[in-house]
Amino acid sequence: MPVEPTITILSAIILLGIFQGVLFAGLLIFVSKGHQHANFLLALILLFFSLTLSHQFLVDTGYIQLMPNLIGFTMPLEAFYGPLLFRYVQTLTQPELDLTINQRLRHFILPVASSFLSIPFFRLDYEQKLNMIEQGYSSSAWEGLVKITMPIQMSIFGVLFTVYLIACYLRLHRHNQAITGYFSFREKITLSWLRNLLILMLVFWILMAVYIAVISSSDLTSELIIVLSLFTVFSILYIGVMGLLQPRIFPIRGSNTGASADISSKQDSEAAPDIETEEEFTQSKGHESEKYKHSALSTTDIERIAAKITTLMETEKPYLENNLTLPDLAKSVGVSSNYLSQVINDHFHLNFFDFVNSYRIKLASDLLIKPDNTTGTVLDIAMAAAFNSKSAFYSAFKKQTGMTPLEFKKSSASL
Repeated sequence: MPVEPTITILSAIILLGIFQGVLFAGLLIFVSKGHQHANFLLALILLFFSLTLSHQFLVDTGYIQLMPNLIGFTMPLEAFYGPLLFRYVQTLTQPELDLTINQRLRHFILPVASSFLSIPFFRLDYEQKLNMIEQGYSSSAWEGLVKITMPIQMSIFGVLFTVYLIACYLRLHRHNQAITGYFSFREKITLSWLRNLLILMLVFWILMAVYIAVISSSDLTSELIIVLSLFTVFSILYIGVMGLLQPRIFPIRGSNTGASADISSKQDSEAAPDIETEEEFTQSKGHESEKYKHSALSTTDIERIAAKITTLMETEKPYLENNLTLPDLAKSVGVSSNYLSQVINDHFHLNFFDFVNSYRIKLASDLLIKPDNTTGTVLDIAMAAAFNSKSAFYSAFKKQTGMTPLEFKKSSASL
């Protein structure tokens, strides 16, 4: 006898999460003016989360009885989470890539192929499929060919998710290192929210793994379903809000928009310099001479440009522009961004970020030990030295001096 569909507090929360996911996906695709391709990928992730919650809602409330053909319809979606997440991270952190359709779709070949492994499951009758769903795909409930296809499909999902999650972390790590050669600041460009997204996805994967591991215990299974559902609702809210707030980091080649425009509303007429690809960055890290071996700059050119940079930094003090970028300084020096980067790396043995901040720290140090500086706070000095925040100032100051600003001030006073 069919069970009367019932909506509980939990199912109502799940329903709210479903609407949130659809709403944020729509806003990302049709309203947000950020990176459209990245927005589309994030919208797909949100829609997949919403579909997963929709299936959970139908099963929990009993409404699945009215639409029996929908039972288990989200199974093929599980293998897509890893590739979608990776493509999203790749799109945000490697804007220089001009991938063809084939290159973009290659990550989804295995997920699409694994979808066909769901056919034996969908060929089962309603009661058999419902029994499998309610037992959490427990092996004791597997029927016929499902005994072969289900373990393969679950393994593909697990391997893909793990591999792509690791790849996402490595790519984000490279991004956070690469931006030191382009920006003199890190606020809003380190994609810290993306790091949090990866943490959310890791927790999601752990919950799924634990869910599968304790599948034989019906009590633990039901509790984990509740935790997983609530966590998914929270993740949808966080991903949707932060995805809409995410600014474009690097400018598009040949355009005059980018971090300078999105973060500081400053227009830059120079096209974006060549931002290192992942392979170039990996090869060049720690091997700067090898990186620039084909450069047209001679030793004399490097010395001449270095002297010009030093004079400019000491007289015009461009480092006092708190959102200074590599193209900004290159324009002032009168050289290309790539030549400027080479000179800073080869002659000063610093990346752009540390080079600019070395002047800011020198100014801050002078202000800290200035005899008439009795009322200026550390924050006042940080702002005077063109830092965007107190935390950024503390981090840069300790990196270059080995002391905090207050420790430096006390040590200087005791001399």
